[in-house]
Amino acid sequence: MDSYLLDAMDDLTVDEELYTIVCQGDLSNELDGRLKSLPDVDKTLQYLYQRDNERVNLLMLAALFGHDAVVRVILSNSSNTKNLVELSGSVNGINGKLVSHVTALWCACDRGHYTLARTLIEVGKAYVNNGPRNPLLIDAVINDRFDTIQFLIENNYIDINRIKERNHPNYNSLMLSAARGQTKIVAYLLEKGADIDYKTRSNDTALGCAAMQGHLDTVQFLCSAGASTNIKNNNGETPLILAFENDHSHVVDYLLDLTSNELCIEELELVACSFIVPMRNTNNDQLQAVKMLNLMPRIFQMRKTRNCPKTIRKPIAAYNFQQECQTIEEFEKIQHNNNRLYIEALLIRERILMPKNIPALCEPLLIYGQKLAEQGDFESCLHLWEHTFYLYQNMNHETSLHRFVWVFCKMLTTNAHISPQLFLQICRLTFQPAEQNKKNHSIKNSLCLATIAVKVNIFCSYRHLKKRFYLLTIEYLKYFMF
Repeated sequence: MDSYLLDAMDDLTVDEELYTIVCQGDLSNELDGRLKSLPDVDKTLQYLYQRDNERVNLLMLAALFGHDAVVRVILSNSSNTKNLVELSGSVNGINGKLVSHVTALWCACDRGHYTLARTLIEVGKAYVNNGPRNPLLIDAVINDRFDTIQFLIENNYIDINRIKERNHPNYNSLMLSAARGQTKIVAYLLEKGADIDYKTRSNDTALGCAAMQGHLDTVQFLCSAGASTNIKNNNGETPLILAFENDHSHVVDYLLDLTSNELCIEELELVACSFIVPMRNTNNDQLQAVKMLNLMPRIFQMRKTRNCPKTIRKPIAAYNFQQECQTIEEFEKIQHNNNRLYIEALLIRERILMPKNIPALCEPLLIYGQKLAEQGDFESCLHLWEHTFYLYQNMNHETSLHRFVWVFCKMLTTNAHISPQLFLQICRLTFQPAEQNKKNHSIKNSLCLATIAVKVNIFCSYRHLKKRFYLLTIEYLKYFMF
């Protein structure tokens, strides 16, 4: 005998008798009369019976047993059907786990009583999005309940695309099933009209979810169904990049074969750089070069196979006159030199990001320059920051001379030699368009440089530069003070 029946026999109070009648399915058709005779039927219908760790009312109890006729009787005797059908309790689900905040509709779906579930929705106006933690459709995906998913969709009770999980990142049913590798559910949802490239506010897609979790079967199915492999999330990551960043090499291999444009190659190059070039200043000097070393040979092979040669820029002092590697053989020669790998990453980033006017290009250059200065390589720092200055200017972004003031002051305090030619070259930046304003910081930086110019000139043995230093100082004062 079912535990519900055994417990109901203990104390035959009025409520307990009703409990027993509902459990048995109202075999004598006496439930309607019993309910009508009660002085406060709504109080009885909303009463939650405690059985071990479960708490259920009569409607939930009828739903668990699948007694559709009993449900109709209960609904017909309620003066507040809306509150009754949405009343929640705690039930041991079909999988044996206790689930809290469940309604009668959830109970019916959990036990697979879909005729009764239809009655609750169409007669009782039960809200299909009122699940324990998520809407019923999302709950069904999480619990891999294909039957419940079919019931909700076939009867047009839900909108496949709009129903989302309530917590971050708010995936809809397609995204969630893709993230969980439930290819059968993914296929069904697409067949029923799910938008294959539907995006969250963060621009996440079903393909991106599947790729990030490494579900190759689901990735393959979505791609064969026409999912875009080029959609980027708000972090600029495509499904290919998400798969690579999460070490799903089997998914990476599959997506690489589908992608034939140079954009994909450049994305991979930026990912490779990200393992060795920090995006912000940190105290961690540990270079994470292994992943870069593993990825770069594949990129070179892709360029060779797809005939996508690089556009290599002329060597400049900012990068110690190094040029970006053009072949895998050249790259293999530098793979054990961390400093050279760092420069390689900077060169790659500039080639890709400069034409797109992306200011994020410059932050690693500033960080690397500061590191060079702290190591005492002031000249390399100055060349790099001068180059960075012009990069900012070409992108029409605000520049500042305070970093140069900091370097020269550091050189003075350490008695480091300051090249008059290089100093004058840096001072000339004051007259670049980006610096021609009378903001306080610009005036302060320019006057500091002028003061340093005088200080440098005292110890300068290059007589032919003295006049140029003094003239430059006068130019500063004329421009900023008048």
